[in-house]
Amino acid sequence: MRAGHGGRRDPCERRKAILKTTCCAVRVEGVKYGEATDGSDKRAWPGALMGLFFSGRTRRVFTKDTAIMTCTTGENGAFAFENVPYGHFIVAEIEAPRSIP
Repeated sequence: MRAGHGGRRDPCERRKAILKTTCCAVRVEGVKYGEATDGSDKRAWPGALMGLFFSGRTRRVFTKDTAIMTCTTGENGAFAFENVPYGHFIVAEIEAPRSIP
């Protein structure tokens, strides 16, 4: 256990164990663009915190604590998760960039 979880098991321990037991690892990548629902906003958004989540959860809570992995978008809005086990996942924005381009 790790301090700071009130004596409970560190939620990251289970995720780390799952990631270690897989035989195949892939790269999941993408680009964070503007928020226009019609797709017309092609501005890349640097500085957004993205998370990778298991898709099988019935209650979808997208936070740093429930993410398998997190990463921050680069200057061109690109992000990538390395060594992801083969399977079905959801990528979601956890935190918006501090400044919007």
